[in-house]
Amino acid sequence: MVGAQVLGRVAAGEELGHIVDLLVYYMTSHWLVSHKAKSDKTAEVGPAAAKSVLSLLSGVFTRINRIGAYEPPTGSGNHCISPKVKDFRRGYERLSGCGGYLVTAAVPL
Repeated sequence: MVGAQVLGRVAAGEELGHIVDLLVYYMTSHWLVSHKAKSDKTAEVGPAAAKSVLSLLSGVFTRINRIGAYEPPTGSGNHCISPKVKDFRRGYERLSGCGGYLVTAAVPL
């Protein structure tokens, strides 16, 4: 259960403590698998694309009044601003770097 169903349940005030795990599961088992780089349809997406998707999801959580870092004991806050999601992003950046992904500036410096 990821996507509109989860967001609908959170917006309704239901606390789903496992949403952080679902976000990481969604990114690793669905989003990264079904999306490829724009320039090379056989290559994996870069870390900036994964960060962009998580930023979009974070914005959705903010719009349903989930503001600030997620706090598991109280169940309040934005689920995308959590240590597990941050670890996922950092790990994906490292994995991409080890796989040969080169970070380049959009505008040459």
